[in-house]
Amino acid sequence: MNNSARWQKTCLSILCVILALILIVMTFATVYVHHLLGKMNRVPTDNDDTLAPEDMATATETVDPTYTGPTVDPGDVTINTLPSAPPPSQDEENIVNILLVGQDRKPGEPRQRSDSMILCTFNEKTNTIVMTSFMRDTYVYIPGHGKNKMNAAYQWGGFKLLNETLAVNFGVHVDANVEVDFGAFKDVIDLLGGVEIELTKGEADYINTKLKSQRVRAGKQTLDGEEALWYARNRSTKTLTGNNNDFGRTERQRRLITALIQKYKNQDLMTMLGLLEEILPMITTNMTNYEIMDYAVDLFPMLGSAEVETLRIPTDDTYYDASISGIGSSLIPDLEEIREILVDAGVAN
Repeated sequence: MNNSARWQKTCLSILCVILALILIVMTFATVYVHHLLGKMNRVPTDNDDTLAPEDMATATETVDPTYTGPTVDPGDVTINTLPSAPPPSQDEENIVNILLVGQDRKPGEPRQRSDSMILCTFNEKTNTIVMTSFMRDTYVYIPGHGKNKMNAAYQWGGFKLLNETLAVNFGVHVDANVEVDFGAFKDVIDLLGGVEIELTKGEADYINTKLKSQRVRAGKQTLDGEEALWYARNRSTKTLTGNNNDFGRTERQRRLITALIQKYKNQDLMTMLGLLEEILPMITTNMTNYEIMDYAVDLFPMLGSAEVETLRIPTDDTYYDASISGIGSSLIPDLEEIREILVDAGVAN
């Protein structure tokens, strides 16, 4: 065998070894990713997880006795829903809508009303992430159940009914859902080593009162999980921008998620994998492993460079307050105007 033939054989052997190593790494990586994702709690996309009739009858919110605004009969409120659910996002290759649902469920309790609903719209074409908070007291039509507060949809029918409610009222198509209960939310932040948030004096005092301490001060603070949880729950004081009540609470939740994104995207790979081992068992989703991996490949690169925008629904001047007989204080939305705002923001069709 001449030198040329020996060299070709050597190169071929080296190439085979390299390809074998790559195959082993890819196989290990695939197995490990499936191991990680298997830690999540799953709800099938088409799962009709409707409450039993006897549970439905008791799944109501307490009417606020201190409310002094106008009281109206449900029959006097018109909700201009769409005639049918919208199709998938206007540009399937560029826009993905993932709905984050938060609820305050105590151990052993069944599913509760959704305490927060934030739609994350990933737009690869514009390199933006739009976080849209839907106010829980918004009065909407819930398919199959009539008119009620929006947060009832999740308790009554899970992801499926909540997605349908968003579709017929707001023209929003939800591609996937993720739910975290607030108890797990606290643990997630502790695993990340806290989160930096700028606080007003009122917000700092609120957290200190709830925790019976004086460890939090106004200005930029690194909050641990328990402190961040009370920050996210606060509806009693004004935010940095002057919002209060439930409007302030949803603003705080958006600020908190934005801060978490900024912190998490700066972690190294080994740290992120270790965190995922702990975080994923706290999450419930209707995505399959393959769907999650597809989204991760497409969307993860955006986290390092995308511009994060925020939106609240209903926006100012697109609703009025009223107390609905038997339901309580609600936000009556102008759905037609809101749908136009969501289309302009790239969130809806």
